[in-house]
Amino acid sequence: MNFTGNVVLGRDLTIDSKATLADGSLSVIGSIEGQFALKLNSGTGTTTFTGDIGRAQPLVSLTTDVGGKTILRAGTISAISLNFNDAIELDGNVTLVADTFRIWGLAYRCCR
Repeated sequence: MNFTGNVVLGRDLTIDSKATLADGSLSVIGSIEGQFALKLNSGTGTTTFTGDIGRAQPLVSLTTDVGGKTILRAGTISAISLNFNDAIELDGNVTLVADTFRIWGLAYRCCR
């Protein structure tokens, strides 16, 4: 499941790609702004961010589900609460800004 373009959240949002795709992979290409919560469920698939998240308007929270991994290719990811419930891979220069920051899986830097 791919989302391309810039988004401003108008309310809390949960995207569950594992319900529609076999591996649940989810890709966000563009920025996401707005003072709301965003939860992404990709199951055993990969969630990929390519673009700033919450740079101009930090999110209330950004949460990924257990299983799979999350690839961060964004410049800045900003939220009051960042909760990565899977492994994260840093692919490029990434700035993480949060009052509460949790990684429940392995964190590593990829080869770029």
